[in-house]
Parts: sequence; structure tokens; C-alpha cells
Amino acid sequence: MDLEKRKQEMYSLIEQWQGTGLSQTAWCKQVGMSRSTLCKWLQRYKAEHRTLVEQPAPSPNPSFVPIELPTSSAGSQLTISYPNGVQLSCPLGIGHDQLRHLVHLLD
Repeated sequence: MDLEKRKQEMYSLIEQWQGTGLSQTAWCKQVGMSRSTLCKWLQRYKAEHRTLVEQPAPSPNPSFVPIELPTSSAGSQLTISYPNGVQLSCPLGIGHDQLRHLVHLLD
């Protein structure tokens, strides 16, 4: 593969990573790329595009709907239903960190 074609492929991957909101490490693991390879190409990408891409900008996700819940309702449950049929249920007053941990277990 010639260098120009490889560059286009890698820059496309970098732009995909930026849109995910994932860390470099998590994204590289997901796509099967070494982090050192991403970093090498990211340096080239930044030099050409003169933009800061160290932290991916959050991208709007049309499937994410923010909600606000009361902090406590005795006996109430929060249930999240995923498209694959998995459901996560927990007490409504669960802390943000605990909920984040449970959601990440399902990733």
C-alpha cells in the first residue's frame, strides 16, 4: 500500500475515533490497533490539520436522550432497555458513579 493511501486510511480512522467520545486506549482496543500506531498518525494528522485532537469532541448522538429523575422515590426503579433486549434495572436513587459503572459493564 502506498503512503498516500495509508495516510488517507489512517486519517479516516482518526476522524472516526474523534466522533466516538472514547479514549485513545479504549478505541484502539475496540478496533484492534496499537495505541502507538494511533499516536504516530495522530501527530501527522495534527501537523496537517493544525487542530487539537487530543480529546475527542463529544458528538451529538441522536439515540441518546437526556433525562432528569427525582433523587428519591421510595421503591421506584429505573429501567434502561437496550435495543438488543437487555434491561438494566436499579433503584431510582442510585448514584451517578454507580449507574455509570453498571452501564459500562454492559458495553
